[in-house]
Amino acid sequence: MTPIELRDKSAALLDRLADRLPAAELSQLRRYNAVGEWGVLVDELTAALVQDGIAVRPSERDSLRELLYAFDPPGQTYKYIARRDEVLTQLVVEA
Repeated sequence: MTPIELRDKSAALLDRLADRLPAAELSQLRRYNAVGEWGVLVDELTAALVQDGIAVRPSERDSLRELLYAFDPPGQTYKYIARRDEVLTQLVVEA
């Protein structure tokens, strides 16, 4: 995935989740997107969704999965990206 695709797909997912994320966290995630810190953004977004049990729609889960798999190999720098398969099963997905 190109940097432009990462930026655009991350921004789109943040927009879709905006009503469920705490305002301060959303603002910080948008800052990460603006400066190209997509690994931090995806890792912290995933952490918030899992830790806070924030429900996502199936299409949002699929978008997050695409972002998680944009980092290949996932490496160990980011805890949630490194465990992406496990993390995806921990998401609360609306029916």
